[in-house]
Amino acid sequence: MTTHLEIEFKTLLTNTEYELIRSYFSLQNTSPIKQTNIYFDTEDWFLKNKHIVLRVRIKEEMFELTLKIKSPKGNIEINEPITKEVYYDIVNKHILPDGVIKLTLKELKIDFASVKAELTTYRYELEYKNCLIALDKSYYYDQFDYELELEAPDYDYGLTIFNELLEKFNLTLRKAKPKAVRAIEYNQQKNPR
Repeated sequence: MTTHLEIEFKTLLTNTEYELIRSYFSLQNTSPIKQTNIYFDTEDWFLKNKHIVLRVRIKEEMFELTLKIKSPKGNIEINEPITKEVYYDIVNKHILPDGVIKLTLKELKIDFASVKAELTTYRYELEYKNCLIALDKSYYYDQFDYELELEAPDYDYGLTIFNELLEKFNLTLRKAKPKAVRAIEYNQQKNPR
């Protein structure tokens, strides 16, 4: 189990901008990392309304349960590795594994949340000026989008580097809702109750 403060900056991209950045960093001949996120929430959307994300990420046959809680300068992120069997228990039997995430949700009076959306991202990652760049193409249902993310060790430093990237590639900042929210809201539009 790990807990850390995730400090990230992001902007949505057009396909042309995505390809420009991919070319600039010579990523055309490398394979992106495929990761699928399964998002959970309560029937009354308690987590979404409190800016909390509960997800399972599947990446290269590895499974990780994550709870993200929004804070003023980043997200507090709790990660717990899980097995495929535990993942199936979460989805099918609504049983969370014992751990910090289950305890945190219990403190919030949440017994369990059900699957609300799924999103698959093809991600290129590279180190850049003591930060991590993620160049993403994400699919959710019949939608897809492109995004540039920068994870930084410090908020002020990260903001400086992110602004440098915007300027370097002549990008307009297009603020986006988090991937979880985009996928969930799109699923709600497509499947209203």
